[in-house]
Amino acid sequence: ILNALGSMMLALAQHLPLLGWRLLADALASIQIRLLSDASASPMAQENTQQLFAALRQNLPTEQYQAILAYSSQAVMAWQQSRRPAN
Repeated sequence: ILNALGSMMLALAQHLPLLGWRLLADALASIQIRLLSDASASPMAQENTQQLFAALRQNLPTEQYQAILAYSSQAVMAWQQSRRPAN
């Protein structure tokens, strides 16, 4: 599954150079949020996610990967902040 997902993500980034990175970043944010929100997430799921990020880092141009990672991180941070109780 990891190989198939990684291949599809790389193909998306290559075939849609203008918007593919944004779709990829949204998908990565969604995966991270799911792991963070599921207290019963298995160590295997966490490891697979780390491997997916590592594979994307190795196979995407550095600038593109950094933009994807920055956008994804912002979305995850916004989600985390929205879950904090208001003071």
